[in-house]
Amino acid sequence: MYVGLATLHCVAIYDPSTNTEIGRIPLAGGPEDLALSPDNSRLYATSSNNNTVTVIDTATNLQIASIAVGTGPRDIVLNPAGTRAYTSDFNQAQCNGPVGPISIIDTTTNTLVTNLNTTVVAPLGVAINPAGTRVFVAGGCQDISVVDTATNTVVATYDTGNIGFGVFRPAVPPDGTRLYAPIYGVAGADKTEVQVFDTSTGSRVATITVGTRPQGVTIHPTLSRAYVANTGGTLSVIDTSSNSVVASLNLSSQNAYRAAVNRPGTSVYVTNPADNTISIIDVATNALTGTITTGNNTGPLTIVFGG
Repeated sequence: MYVGLATLHCVAIYDPSTNTEIGRIPLAGGPEDLALSPDNSRLYATSSNNNTVTVIDTATNLQIASIAVGTGPRDIVLNPAGTRAYTSDFNQAQCNGPVGPISIIDTTTNTLVTNLNTTVVAPLGVAINPAGTRVFVAGGCQDISVVDTATNTVVATYDTGNIGFGVFRPAVPPDGTRLYAPIYGVAGADKTEVQVFDTSTGSRVATITVGTRPQGVTIHPTLSRAYVANTGGTLSVIDTSSNSVVASLNLSSQNAYRAAVNRPGTSVYVTNPADNTISIIDVATNALTGTITTGNNTGPLTIVFGG
């Protein structure tokens, strides 16, 4: 298990069988997000501090490449083949500026293919469908761009409405028919919703009420469940077959940020950067079963599980 400790600019390595830290990989900046290659041989870490993606050999835990990308890379996803990586480049914090880009990386050569302008301002999150044919780019202000990965062109824009600020990390279930997008809101106008889009038509088919200021959606790989980490310190559990919330957990945190499902699919891990903790939730019972303390001023942001 790899945990991005943003404050310390490193990746912590944990043994998931004991939930104990066994090592750290230093980075020049970040990491804001992590992604593993399909064969688990490479770990990719974004850094908005120096506008790079660092590539780590997981066999040696050594950095093997640093790839210059666009300004302020946040989220990163890989296609199913592991040949392309896509980063959302949060190039500005204002909603009255120009549209923002994503960076597309050739992971076979560790080189930048292109910086592709989208139709959204300040891209914050990215998701990819299971077929690898569409990348969804969440706008830091509103709306979602849809990118055709064969042509590297924007082919659609999903309308989220005037939400003020913040479509964060979206996610696509295994059947690829829906996109779940968390809507963050602004100070004094907090949002408590996840918008659901039909990926064949681009129409919004549901709006689900969740916790305050949702920051990321994670889909269970085999069950009809979506897990939403909310800034208010809660985790919302959605039944994706009915688009209804079936559980809401108080994580005793100031800021739940991202969730990840472990490889057996039995537990969900949620990062709480303000608390320097990771909450562990049992999938079968939706109960909080444990807490990992990552250390003072570590700021855990993101988690990925190896095979």
